[in-house]
Amino acid sequence: MSAIFDRDRVLRTVNEAFLEMRGLERRDVLGRPASEVLGASAFGRIEAHLSRCFGGETVELETRLVHPQRGIRNHVVRYYPVRSPTGDVDRVVEMVRDVTEFRRAEKEKDLVFRHSIDPMCVAGLDGYFREMNPAWEKVLGWSIEELRSKPWLEFVHPEDREATAEAGEHLLAGKPMIRFENRYIRKDGTYRWLSWNSFPDVRRGEIFAVARDI
Repeated sequence: MSAIFDRDRVLRTVNEAFLEMRGLERRDVLGRPASEVLGASAFGRIEAHLSRCFGGETVELETRLVHPQRGIRNHVVRYYPVRSPTGDVDRVVEMVRDVTEFRRAEKEKDLVFRHSIDPMCVAGLDGYFREMNPAWEKVLGWSIEELRSKPWLEFVHPEDREATAEAGEHLLAGKPMIRFENRYIRKDGTYRWLSWNSFPDVRRGEIFAVARDI
């Protein structure tokens, strides 16, 4: 959904999604105060954000809204200041995005991530682990904090480091690594063979990987 407010909090532009959400016609919205269109209670909840935005800030928040057909939905709401040629903020653009399915997928991913028996991780292209699931502690004995404190190459068996560094260059080039094997040291000094499936996202500077203890 999108809408544009002027300094008097009058609605100047809205899109079709805005009208659908509220069951209104465009003629019932444009040129009318937002407090009348949205209702005093709903307008009261956004007035503070509009005031900040008219003060020059970009404001973002997440909230729950009731859609007439879909029920309660999670939304990310952003308010952007629009400046006139003189530099004054004379309009505020409101953008509302439904993130319900995204949040549901995040929760499902988190459940899989936390309860997987295989070590899973998100690593940076800088050579450090960023996110790791609890399976790492069971397989290697190190705490997550210890594993994230040093470059991952330091946990690799010395004889496997050259091949692992080459695999890292492969990932830096944006190419996935499937069933790459190397040995990682456990906290007790022994080594475990791991088989890796790794997928890089060069744009985000991250590698998503699953390691199986073989």
